[in-house]
Amino acid sequence: MIEDDRRIANVLRRGLVQDGHNVFLSHRGDEGIDLIESEHFDVVVLDIMLPGLDGMTILTQVRAKKCVVPILMLTARDTMPDMVRGVGPGR
Repeated sequence: MIEDDRRIANVLRRGLVQDGHNVFLSHRGDEGIDLIESEHFDVVVLDIMLPGLDGMTILTQVRAKKCVVPILMLTARDTMPDMVRGVGPGR
């Protein structure tokens, strides 16, 4: 999970751990992309607005390297252009 809001990250982490999942957490985009590229994950939960490197840049770079891990975008953005932009690089 790459989420800079520690409160949100802790709530999500707690729920996932209670469901039996192992959770790796980064609060910065630049550290998060290093984590994605150095480990094998079943899924990545990725915030869009992050310090260091934003989520859309992470998504674009990960997909450019042919990494096919499923990525769930976590965001408060709700406009159609933002949604389309989030889906586009993952195709």
